[in-house]
Amino acid sequence: MEAFLLLGDDRDGQSCSHGRCGCWKRELLWVPVVGWGIRQLHAIAIDRKSRVSAVSQVVEQGKQRLQEGDWIIIFPEGTRMPAGQTRKYGASGALLALECGKLLVPVAHNAGASGPAAA
Repeated sequence: MEAFLLLGDDRDGQSCSHGRCGCWKRELLWVPVVGWGIRQLHAIAIDRKSRVSAVSQVVEQGKQRLQEGDWIIIFPEGTRMPAGQTRKYGASGALLALECGKLLVPVAHNAGASGPAAA
């Protein structure tokens, strides 16, 4: 079972009015039409090749998104995994939650059972 974290704040009781954003590979911004769509989603663009830099990018851009009222969806495994398998979780979501004092809600799903991980 794959897991992801939803980082948000619902103190105003208007959870449906919040924007949602997630972390995407920075290279996807360069794909015609796809890049435009990702920008419209207010995504956090990260360079996954540089792990230390990627964590700081999530924290830095994540703080901005949270200040703007967005909720952030982070997949801590970083990629899809086959059903029944897992890998070490990244720490960027937890670090962002700690630095901002925001709620961190773990959610599990079984998307790995619906198709190959490389799809």
